[in-house]
Amino acid sequence: MNADITVFNQNIEIAGFSCESFGEINTATIDLTPYAGQYVRVWLDNDGSYSLDPSTSHFWQMAEFAVPKMQYQDVDTGEKDEQGNPVMQPRTLPLNLENMEIIVLELPK
Repeated sequence: MNADITVFNQNIEIAGFSCESFGEINTATIDLTPYAGQYVRVWLDNDGSYSLDPSTSHFWQMAEFAVPKMQYQDVDTGEKDEQGNPVMQPRTLPLNLENMEIIVLELPK
């Protein structure tokens, strides 16, 4: 059986489940904004929490995916430069996870 992972807004949600080693694992919501443009793995740690830290050991890998890069849009500030051209300022768009492919691994027994 695989973990139930859903995507909404800029987050993923991992549904809670039961595990022989740790009992009940709570549902977790992870904001992916800080991981824009990175390949991410989600692990279950020995204390039943989730981790995205690749520099430490973990109990079980839950999922992996490539988080899309942040997108930007130039917005007119309403000001003009010395040549009379509009002054534009980049605005960060919400992270778009719509087409993100998530590889979900089997849950621990």
